[in-house]
Parts: sequence; structure tokens; C-alpha cells
Amino acid sequence: MSVKQIALVSLLGLLVILQSVGGFSLEPKQNGKCKCLKKTADLIHPRTYEKIEIFLPNRKCPNVEFLITLKNGSTVCVDTEALWVQQLIKALNRKKQEYRKVAVTESNQTRFH
Repeated sequence: MSVKQIALVSLLGLLVILQSVGGFSLEPKQNGKCKCLKKTADLIHPRTYEKIEIFLPNRKCPNVEFLITLKNGSTVCVDTEALWVQQLIKALNRKKQEYRKVAVTESNQTRFH
């Protein structure tokens, strides 16, 4: 191999390594590993959310993982210790409790035909 070929192969290897550990990329769920390689504490505006997923610690991953899928299709792992994420979790819990109250109230109603 020439020096140029060795440099090119080395550069490509470095790029693959940087891509796999950099940014907010997700690691495929294989070999019992966590989904998030890196988390961000940066605020993400709620209007950009498509879906929120929360994964609790389990035997495959000891971390709480909070993933937000954006409307543009990308998925971001967020730091659950960030203040805005804590506030979002509280808001989601309040909505969940309100939904349960409404569901119980509606199921207890007497219906006449």
C-alpha cells in the first residue's frame, strides 16, 4: 500500500469512529446496550416534537433514557437531569393523572338508554 492509501484508510476509519460516538446518534439495540450514546441538555422546542419515549433502567441498560423524535425524523437523546426535561416530565405526569381522573369519572357515569 502506498502512503496515500494508508492515509485514506486511516482517515475513513477515524470518520467511522467519530460518527459512531459523536453527535446525538443512537446506537442500535444490540448486545444489550443502551440506546443513547450521548445526551444533550439543550432546550428543544415542544413544537418540533413528533414522539417522546422514556426507557427506564433494565437489565440491558442501567440508565433512564429519554428520547425525543422530532418532526424532521431525527431522534435526540436528552439529559434527564436538565431542568427543562424535569419540567417536561412533571407536565407529562400531570397530564397522565388528569387523563386517569377523566377516564375514571367517565367509567363511573350511569348511562340510561
